[in-house]
Amino acid sequence: MALHTTLLGYGPCIGLDEVYSTEKSTGVRDWISALPGYAVAVTLTNSIKNKAVNDDIFNILKDLPNPNQDDDDDEGISFNPLKIEVFLQCLLNLACKSFSHSFSALAKFHEVLKALTDSEEGKLHVLRVAYDVWKNHPQMTAVLVDKLIRTQIVDCAAVANWIFSPELAPEFTR
Repeated sequence: MALHTTLLGYGPCIGLDEVYSTEKSTGVRDWISALPGYAVAVTLTNSIKNKAVNDDIFNILKDLPNPNQDDDDDEGISFNPLKIEVFLQCLLNLACKSFSHSFSALAKFHEVLKALTDSEEGKLHVLRVAYDVWKNHPQMTAVLVDKLIRTQIVDCAAVANWIFSPELAPEFTR
C-alpha cells in the first residue's frame, strides 16, 4: 500500500484509525513507538497472525501496566484501559477487511474480551476504543456495537451511557 493511502486512511480498511499500527511512515512510527503498550501491540499483532489462543493473549497482555492503579495502591485491581486499547485496536486492525473478519475475530477472542470488560468502566472503554478505531466508518461502528451487545461483551445500559456521554455529543449534530 502506498504511503499516501496509509496516511490518509484509504486502502483495504477505509475508515480505520488505528493508533498502534506498525504500517505507518517512519516519522509517524517513531512517535507511535514511544506510546506505552507499543511493544506489546507488536507482539500481540504477530501472535494473532500466528493463530494465538486465548491463553497466549492473556500472557502477552499481563505485561501491560495499569495506568489506573497507583504503585502504593493495595486495593483491588481496577480495570486496565491500556489492555483494552492495545488488544482491541490490534484485533480490529487485523480484522478490518470485512464485517465477517471482524465478527470472526470477536468470536475467537470472546473469552479475552469478556475478561477485559468485567466492570462497567471496562465495557464503556471497549465502546470508546471501537468508536475511536472506526469513527470514520459509522456503519462499521454500528454493526460492531450490535455484535458486542449480541455476544454479551457489553450490555445495553453501557451502550446507552456511552451514546449519551459528552464525548459523543458532536455526533448528534453531524
